[in-house]
Amino acid sequence: MQPSKYTKIKAFVIALKRTFGKYPTVVKVTKRTLKALLFVAITVALTWALDMIFELNESDTEGMLIKFAQKDHVDTVFVGNSAGKMMDGDYYTELTKIDAVNMCTPSQSLDVSLRNIKLAYGRHKIKKAVLLTTCDSFDETNLDMSEHVYDRVINSSTTNLQAARNSIKANVRREQVPGTISKEESINLWFPWVVETSPTFKDIKETFLYRLVRLKGGTSLGAFFPYDFTEVVYPYDEGELTLDDKRILGAYATAIENSDIPQDMIEMEKLEKLAKIISFCRDNDIEFEVIITPHRTDYFDRTDSFRENIAKVDVMLSKFVSAWGDEYFNAENDPKVHEILLDEYFYDWEHVSEEYRTRSTEYLAELIERK
Repeated sequence: MQPSKYTKIKAFVIALKRTFGKYPTVVKVTKRTLKALLFVAITVALTWALDMIFELNESDTEGMLIKFAQKDHVDTVFVGNSAGKMMDGDYYTELTKIDAVNMCTPSQSLDVSLRNIKLAYGRHKIKKAVLLTTCDSFDETNLDMSEHVYDRVINSSTTNLQAARNSIKANVRREQVPGTISKEESINLWFPWVVETSPTFKDIKETFLYRLVRLKGGTSLGAFFPYDFTEVVYPYDEGELTLDDKRILGAYATAIENSDIPQDMIEMEKLEKLAKIISFCRDNDIEFEVIITPHRTDYFDRTDSFRENIAKVDVMLSKFVSAWGDEYFNAENDPKVHEILLDEYFYDWEHVSEEYRTRSTEYLAELIERK
């Protein structure tokens, strides 16, 4: 009579107990290792589930990248934070006959601006890049959390396994930035939804269903990208800084330290990132410009000293960009700016309402041509 499967399994377990019973230390180490692995597995699964539920949809970044991917030809790219959305790329193309795309997104970091420029160069060999930003974008920030949104959109066009690898790789790289890992909030790199806008129940429901559909049926982004999106962006590399670049950076590190600009209004790390954008553009024959976008007239009324301190930051940035021979212009220094862009065009200090975006685009196009 043949022994049953249950009998065979029972005999195997008894044999294991007899074998490992002779080595109690091995048994203890094995149990601890298995418990540790189980804990890690549960933590990873829980983190993945929380990210899937709580991370907000990346509509702005996703929409920008989809629009970019549909472009057949691009000569000029606009990058920067949400203030730069006052430039309508399509209308700019219509006005100037120069093929352009606006890749500005809310809270866009300089790291992401560089990646956008690289992406545009890798796809279209662009001739010009314009950074549309604000002077207060160079202030001190504990951690720049906007990059993970870009990563999330990029990863949505890959397999789940590759997306996980890319995410881990990106977070490890961010943790290695000097001074980052010693900060309490560095843990948020792994739980980015903690610092995002607090979602409502409706947001959570819509986000979960949105991602669940993708998980079951693949990615909706895949249809828009005619190439492997990750090959253009990964591996992540920075602009190569020459000895002259580092010398200029060193001089400005000293200048900032010796200036009377409040320490929280200009961060050396931000200037280093700007230098990497400049060096990448220089090394690839891309004309580069920085334009400080205009504001509503009450922008400077935050504090008594804000106008004075922002003016000092403006001078520092102007000299910094000019040190590499690139163009820098602060629209606030244009005496006609507020005659052309009225306060009523803005819905807050620095963002132009969509209904007036053609007017702000005309102004910026004329400004670029005039310079």
